[in-house]
Amino acid sequence: MFSGALIQDTAACFPLLPGENLAACFYATSGPCTFASMAATNARLQHMNQYQLAEINIARMKGVNIQDPVMQEFVDNLATVNTIAEQSEGFIWRLKDDNDNATQLNPYNDEQVIINVSVWSSFEALEQFMYRTLHADFLKRRKEWFHRFGKVYTALWWIPAGAYPTVEEAVAQLAYLQQHGPSTKVFDFRNRFAPPGAVAPAEK
Repeated sequence: MFSGALIQDTAACFPLLPGENLAACFYATSGPCTFASMAATNARLQHMNQYQLAEINIARMKGVNIQDPVMQEFVDNLATVNTIAEQSEGFIWRLKDDNDNATQLNPYNDEQVIINVSVWSSFEALEQFMYRTLHADFLKRRKEWFHRFGKVYTALWWIPAGAYPTVEEAVAQLAYLQQHGPSTKVFDFRNRFAPPGAVAPAEK
């Protein structure tokens, strides 16, 4: 007899913690996990741990540069937002210069374009920071500081765990997405792809 309760609304078998018995797991929608479903779930999770999610987003400022007075409120809150990011669950790394941000980096040779590059453990971790922290307030007010970009300005891609993208790599990935659209190489939030070689969920 299985010791765990039945979870009716989940979509996957819960992973075992170290030392747990298979009988303690749950199976999505209808009954206890089978050995096959548990093995597939744990294989997917282990594979996910081999990769991490990199992202780049760029924006064109309304100010002539980051020192322009129109950008003042944005600049004044940049350190706070970056600290929230670094303290968020699933945060791994962010691109920064000697000022602890990336506003002085200029890979596009255009002082009105700012760049952000970061690495996260998952889509969910990145979205939690973007839409459920102070960052979301500034996202809603984006038009106060930035022009409409007119083309794709955010790109996502999987990188091996422990790796960090260079500025050149990030810029190249965004350019590829702009030119070719989403694929397993690079994608966006609306068109997501699993890490390379990820095991598909087992069918019931």
